[in-house]
Amino acid sequence: MLTSLDKGKFAAVVFENMERFLSMSKWNKELLLKYCREYHVGIVGFLRPAAEEPAVVPPRPGFPHTVHSRLELYNARLNPDSPVLRLTRPGEVYRGQLPGDWSVLVPPNSSYVPVAWAQPLYPPAPVNGSSEPTELVTVLQDPGIGDQVPKVLFGSGFQFWLHRLLFLDALSFLSHGKLSLPLQRHLLIDIDDIFVGERGHSHEAC
Repeated sequence: MLTSLDKGKFAAVVFENMERFLSMSKWNKELLLKYCREYHVGIVGFLRPAAEEPAVVPPRPGFPHTVHSRLELYNARLNPDSPVLRLTRPGEVYRGQLPGDWSVLVPPNSSYVPVAWAQPLYPPAPVNGSSEPTELVTVLQDPGIGDQVPKVLFGSGFQFWLHRLLFLDALSFLSHGKLSLPLQRHLLIDIDDIFVGERGHSHEAC
């Protein structure tokens, strides 16, 4: 059951493999989407590159994005204009090769906002004769134009440490703050060493 006493039990839905969502029966998928719409719940989905899948997967019903799989990437960059970012610092760049194989998304239009990009070590083949951008979308904010359910889609899992922060930001964004960590931080500073005298001398703190 998704509800209790006319209240939704879940503030966000996570699919560790987005294929499971896409392959759901029509009945179950409609029930889930209806729940998400009524209780303002978003979906986090991870695209897992699979050896048996083609390198390029075209858009499918309910998923309007072209997906390139099994890519090697480097130099991840965050979109400073993304509304998803909360804990993660906007506009930062991680330089170097990213761990593991990746899927990247080619959204159909500018209504879908990139959260993060990266550069390919080996650029993927063009889709429909069009050249791909030098930066590829690795994390995408999908407003749910077709089904009215907002989503944040990841092109890889938690091998890349930055995705752990982006996952927390996605949960906060899609749950409208219900699943949020506080921004307040406490620092413990050990000041004992300030009062330690020089070697060979005796000093006392007043």
